[in-house]
Amino acid sequence: MRFELYSRYIHMRMSKWFIYLLVAGALFFQGFRHPFYMSVTEIFQNPKSQSLEISLKVFSDDLERVIGVPCESPEADARIMSYLQNNFKLDTDGSPHTLRWVGKESQPDATWIYLEVTPASPVRSLTIENRILTEIHEAQRNIVHVKANGQTKSLLLQRGHEREGVTW
Repeated sequence: MRFELYSRYIHMRMSKWFIYLLVAGALFFQGFRHPFYMSVTEIFQNPKSQSLEISLKVFSDDLERVIGVPCESPEADARIMSYLQNNFKLDTDGSPHTLRWVGKESQPDATWIYLEVTPASPVRSLTIENRILTEIHEAQRNIVHVKANGQTKSLLLQRGHEREGVTW
């Protein structure tokens, strides 16, 4: 009788700890979806055409949240472009430009978006406004690397500081 009670007691304690570990593990891994909110933009001035080639990398789940459809759906490209026209702007030498869609590549965690801008003359200054995903994540950071005229300059844009310029 005593052995049976002891055995039940041990079984209950082990079950309780197993449940605690299971819940703790689930909560632990839930937090690793992606614990930071960041996009990376690379702007490269093509020396031959003088066009600005733009590559944006964003987390796919965040992008899907703001456009309202999966990145692989047929209407995703149009929705992404509409979103970017409202939240990503480039001015060269004080003149605003319309973004031209080149394409996108979707990966399980991230989506690369490719755009292009063709300024009328060689670029001496560039102003970037990047509000991508700042409306859904207060901690969103948008890193921008600009490679032009043989130089690389980097910017950190975030809520409250969405616009900044570089000159050469």
